[in-house]
Amino acid sequence: MNKKTASLLLTLLAAVLLALPGRSWAADTTLTAQVPSTHTLTLALDAGVRVTVDGVSYKNGDCITVPRHQSPTLTLRLPAGTVLKRADYNGQDVTRALQGGSYRLPPMESDGLLTVTLQTATAQPATGDSGAVPYALCAALAAVAFPALVRSRKKHL
Repeated sequence: MNKKTASLLLTLLAAVLLALPGRSWAADTTLTAQVPSTHTLTLALDAGVRVTVDGVSYKNGDCITVPRHQSPTLTLRLPAGTVLKRADYNGQDVTRALQGGSYRLPPMESDGLLTVTLQTATAQPATGDSGAVPYALCAALAAVAFPALVRSRKKHL
């Protein structure tokens, strides 16, 4: 066999060996994954806030164990004189969902964090119409009194 033929045969042999699937080169490989059956919901709450889940009340710093893929409903209880300023679940703003006091978490697939921030409740409505009632009463009184005043002036002229 000449050099040219030997080189060609070696090249073909290398091409065939490289084309074989990797499984023929390696032993069987087994992959194992540990999937937790529960996850932990950590609470970061302002002072006085309580979170209730399934009738159990929790406070700031508590951890709630939730079965994997479950969606627990959280109920907020705020201290007197405060309102909800902001609530985040894993970085997502859920303030509107918690305005009514309850929020159903999405199915838990990993550990989570609920953060609740409060602010002091104000005595005046935020709409700015707190002084409208006295002004409306004055306007109604003036509307009634002005025609009576005009009539009385006409009688004296």
